Amino acid sequence: ILMGVALCAMSLVSVLWAGYLTAVVFGAAAAVALVAGMTYLQEQLEGDDRTVGLTVVHVAIRIGLSGAALLAEAVEAVLRPVDWSVLGRLEPVSVVMLGAGALIVVGGLTVHDASHRRGDRQGGGPGPWGGSASPPPPWPPSRAKP
Repeated sequence: ILMGVALCAMSLVSVLWAGYLTAVVFGAAAAVALVAGMTYLQEQLEGDDRTVGLTVVHVAIRIGLSGAALLAEAVEAVLRPVDWSVLGRLEPVSVVMLGAGALIVVGGLTVHDASHRRGDRQGGGPGPWGGSASPPPPWPPSRAKP
């Protein structure tokens, strides 16, 4: 969410030092998100599943960043400057950055940690399955080797 807020702020600032400051906040938030995601994957997966999972994430990140850059350039080329009463005049690149930041914020608000529903966290209750029922098996299931 902080990445999205920083990107929105970056799209609206017109002073160079403020742009640098928001870029540092964005980069720090991106680093924290990446480390947290990789750590989560490493804790949840083992062996070959971990290797495949981390590979998929790295490939998805590269494809996603490349696709986003191409899409942003195409959208920016089509847009014209926008005059908003509250934000003032925004150039097309600022509109694209503002939209991307808003998308990141919305995406961040929709992500949930499912472990609290299973009672996996310390101090958590038995979860929706009751005290005697067991939770569903972990996903993805581990591959059985013959």
